Amino acid sequence: MSRTSLDSQITLATHFMNDLGLDSLDHIEIIVALENEFGFEIPDVDYDKLYTVKAVVDYLIKKMHVVEHSKPVVSSASDPRYDEHHH
Repeated sequence: MSRTSLDSQITLATHFMNDLGLDSLDHIEIIVALENEFGFEIPDVDYDKLYTVKAVVDYLIKKMHVVEHSKPVVSSASDPRYDEHHH
């Protein structure tokens, strides 16, 4: 199947195994690629929740929201390393 025809078949409802014919090893490769791309670990317990494009998108939005809000926020005005004369 060509990349172009595959792209036109993928929607939020696309199931990796049922619709794209991927196997469990392909699924693990997708999970690892997501971990590498987004910089956080996806626990094994969550793997079984991530079989559709929508499930992955929803998971990433939730996970990125948690990661983003867990980082300390330091404004440049309160950061002692900030020197307005050195940009």
